Amino acid sequence: FLSKSINEFNLDDFLYLSYANYEIIFSDLYIKFLKTLKEFIVNLRININTNMKFTKIWYDAFVRNILNMPNSQPVDEIKNLYRNKPAIIVSAGPSLEKNVHLLKEIQDKFIIITGGRTLKTLLDLGIKPDFVVVIDPVEKTYRLLKPVLYNESPLIYYEGTNPDVVNEYRGEKYYFVLNDFTKKILGREVSPLLTGGSVAITCLGLALHLGCDPIVFIGQDLAYTNNKLHSDNAKLNEETNKIDDPNSFYVDD
Repeated sequence: FLSKSINEFNLDDFLYLSYANYEIIFSDLYIKFLKTLKEFIVNLRININTNMKFTKIWYDAFVRNILNMPNSQPVDEIKNLYRNKPAIIVSAGPSLEKNVHLLKEIQDKFIIITGGRTLKTLLDLGIKPDFVVVIDPVEKTYRLLKPVLYNESPLIYYEGTNPDVVNEYRGEKYYFVLNDFTKKILGREVSPLLTGGSVAITCLGLALHLGCDPIVFIGQDLAYTNNKLHSDNAKLNEETNKIDDPNSFYVDD
């Protein structure tokens, strides 16, 4: 209901009113509604800010990736390919370095899905992932992946992925679609994948799309463990790996 009534174009132009004394009679429901409304508005505002920051980058990625898609395959081609097979999703959280090496001995027993940041970490340890998921459009994504673009594990991307990564990646490529306009250009329906928050969510979406079960996470801290942004073995040399923003504040993890 909210999404049909409020969008990024009218977000600053609406008011909400409580009819008569309903906010007193139905106070519990009223508080629940306000919390839901607040969460919706905050998420919408974040989406607006993200779009404003990345609009030019995304446009460039969209135009260039559309040209790549005829040479790739839609993710529909691999739906339920690994039904009921266990999957491990590799994330770049600070805890990754504690046990990522253990994957080498068991890699044949799992479908290993990794984001781009952790691809070099795995390859350096002799671990070959089954799929690499890349969604970020920024130039840093290309710098992180440039040393390992020779990898031949299938790449999963979408319209907004860094196009230099898509262009130069040597392995097989599969795409998913988030924009209905893309489907019109391609002249076909293409499955979306679960997305949001970070590439780990898209990795989860891929695992579900593949039919994997159970799904295990490694390096998915959901916290800045020991004040680190990422695992030390999953960062660029020039990147700082500490939380040093004076505007940061602590919350319970």
